[in-house]
Amino acid sequence: MTYDVAIIGAGPGGYVTAIRCAQYGLKTCIIEKSNVGGTCLNSGCIPTKTLIASAKKFEMLKTISDYGIFVDNYSIDFDSIMSRKNNVVATLRNGVKYLLRKNGIDVINGRAKLISPTDISISGETSTEIRAKNIIISTGSLPFMPNTFEYDGDSILTSDDILELAELPESFLIIGGGVIGCEMAYIFSTFGVKVTIIDKLKNILPMEDEEIVNILKECFLKKGIEIITGVSIDEVKSGNGCIIASLSDGSKLEAEKALVSIGRVPNTEDLGIEDIGAALGQKGEIIVNENFETTVPGIYAIGDVTGKTYLAHAASAQGLAVADQIAGKAPSVAHEIIPRCIYTFPEIASVGLTEREARDSGFNVSVGRFPFKASGMGVALGETAGLVKVVAEKENGKLLGAHIIGACASELIAQPAIVLAGKGTLNDLTKAVYAHPTMSESIHEAFEAVFGKSINY
Repeated sequence: MTYDVAIIGAGPGGYVTAIRCAQYGLKTCIIEKSNVGGTCLNSGCIPTKTLIASAKKFEMLKTISDYGIFVDNYSIDFDSIMSRKNNVVATLRNGVKYLLRKNGIDVINGRAKLISPTDISISGETSTEIRAKNIIISTGSLPFMPNTFEYDGDSILTSDDILELAELPESFLIIGGGVIGCEMAYIFSTFGVKVTIIDKLKNILPMEDEEIVNILKECFLKKGIEIITGVSIDEVKSGNGCIIASLSDGSKLEAEKALVSIGRVPNTEDLGIEDIGAALGQKGEIIVNENFETTVPGIYAIGDVTGKTYLAHAASAQGLAVADQIAGKAPSVAHEIIPRCIYTFPEIASVGLTEREARDSGFNVSVGRFPFKASGMGVALGETAGLVKVVAEKENGKLLGAHIIGACASELIAQPAIVLAGKGTLNDLTKAVYAHPTMSESIHEAFEAVFGKSINY
């Protein structure tokens, strides 16, 4: 069988790209060795956000009397929480299957291997070969596990394993204070697990604005989450119902279980990429140019497998850009403007440069802030923790970055992302009238604060 486009991997990069290619009238197939939806839907974004939804509902009950509502004798049923997670994943997975079928995309189950720049061998229940004018690799990434950690999938876990827990442990050592580590710390500490985060860097979430991170740290400490930074772990061993981590300073930490969340690695094993002449980087990532084309013409790579940005929506945006190129269309998405969201409580969301990055880049920076405690809707909802922080050029008001911690942060970040994508200035948005009372008014107030014109703070 010959296709215009063959896509390897049916995650958020692959299936979105497949649909757009089909919409452009291109004969398209997608090859997936496991479940459609990829890591994001099956063992990443969606299941973790489902657990976070349960954690937030449970946490809300702890302060529900503040709203004049009294609930007694509530408790956690972890089996039911995990069952709901599985049902959500299954529902959305079936939704992806429907979308692929609706758009006339051939879904081929099996493991793909490149045997030439235009040919793919597929092994599975039945083996076959296909040919494609264009090939897009979207195989994602895998959790990284150091050799000095005695990984067993039971006491020492990856982010995949933790989503299949049968019961809550008494204590968790979370190795790595990045996005996954912080989200899991919030989930399990809310469910009553004693959580310790350890990271070799001087702070958790090193990619985020320092002011924002420090607010989250305060919230974590109030929840009883212990945070240890600036110390690395030499080895982790399991035995006698617990894990023991040996630290670089000579001390040891014990917990019932450990989550290793110190990064991910591109999933390129056994794809045959190097055999056809495509270049790989030092970490196994596929080398691509600004158009996401590999060193072999007609073969593209998007998402985690390129080692650039490990975010589902980045993979989708990159895939749409590739579909545009293959179809000869003008670019339909500004794929370089990628918002980041962390679904802790409070949430964090950001886009563009942090304040430190902007200053280090030589910009004359002006910063605007608006705290949610000054928001009418924030106070009404009881969601007063956090703030909106805007980083802009002082001379012309050009937006450089926006950072939010607090309720609805992951929803609010779209507004500054639109301004950045359009290379706009804060003047463009301060002209708009925002509805009152809304949390989004805080965006407007923070924009105005850059010019010293915030009304309510």
